[in-house]
Amino acid sequence: MKKKGICLVLVMMLILGVVGSTALAGNRPQSVFSGGLSMLLPGGVTITYLDAGYERSLSSGLTFHGEAGLGLESGVTILRGLLGIKKYLKPTAPEGLWIGGFASMDYWSVNFFGIEILSETFFGFGAEAGYKYFFTPNLSVEPFARAGYYTSGVGFALSLGASIGYAL
Repeated sequence: MKKKGICLVLVMMLILGVVGSTALAGNRPQSVFSGGLSMLLPGGVTITYLDAGYERSLSSGLTFHGEAGLGLESGVTILRGLLGIKKYLKPTAPEGLWIGGFASMDYWSVNFFGIEILSETFFGFGAEAGYKYFFTPNLSVEPFARAGYYTSGVGFALSLGASIGYAL
């Protein structure tokens, strides 16, 4: 009789745990808008970007994200668009440790006294990883790193950054 009581308590704990985690998953934010800074490090050069992003949960462990960036270099216009997928290592999307992949497109235009002397569009793809932490139910911080290959002679480059987000 004592073993049946212990088994009943264990089964009830399992059921309550599953129901509780499902209820918590329903309360997780599904969309996050963010803004931040990132640095692209191709070779010995550092290019700083001002980023605006959006992330949407596809499931409890997978999200889709997009990002637009403006390069902060004097005399150079740099615009970037990036799309990617994030796989969260625990089913807590969009919070926690994640890994993913991305594809990007950058447009560069070099101006001298208002005259465009060079413009270039290049594409990139690679892997990324980061950690999103919600310090309130709606506000998050997310450091990340990207390693990718870029066309037009840029080659392999590392990108480091951080963003602050607001969840809906």
